[in-house]
Amino acid sequence: RIMTTHRPYEALVILKATGTEADLTHAVKQLEEPIKKLGGQIDHSASWGRRRLAYKVARQSEGYYQLVNFHLPPLQLEELK
Repeated sequence: RIMTTHRPYEALVILKATGTEADLTHAVKQLEEPIKKLGGQIDHSASWGRRRLAYKVARQSEGYYQLVNFHLPPLQLEELK
């Protein structure tokens, strides 16, 4: 159950596409763990897979996209950044 003091947030993260499946799984856990530690709740986490970037970032032309929808107390958002 989500408390009324929690607000919904959405994060779209682009990870390096050069890693293995295990690396990606580990990166997603590293993304979700701080949310949970700050009293948040993961509502939905979805892989959008490997996609081409609109322009190169750090010499990378592809990235692995991960979308995370979560609820978190607003005062904890600064800690998450």
